[in-house]
Amino acid sequence: MAHPWRDAAIATGLISSVPTMVLPFIPESATKPGSAVQRILLCFAVGGMMGDVFLHLLPHLLTGHKSKC
Repeated sequence: MAHPWRDAAIATGLISSVPTMVLPFIPESATKPGSAVQRILLCFAVGGMMGDVFLHLLPHLLTGHKSKC
């Protein structure tokens, strides 16, 4: 028997823990404000968030959902 709540909690834990394991490998020079490494990491973060937003909007755009307003 499937346990969707348990499976969702495990998946969320795995997705959240993987980036935390990468943190020790970021060089200490990235902690200085305005460093090149920090700017690159910021670009990846913003790109990931924007990609997430657009991927969540695609189903609404493709189904032709109409507003009731």
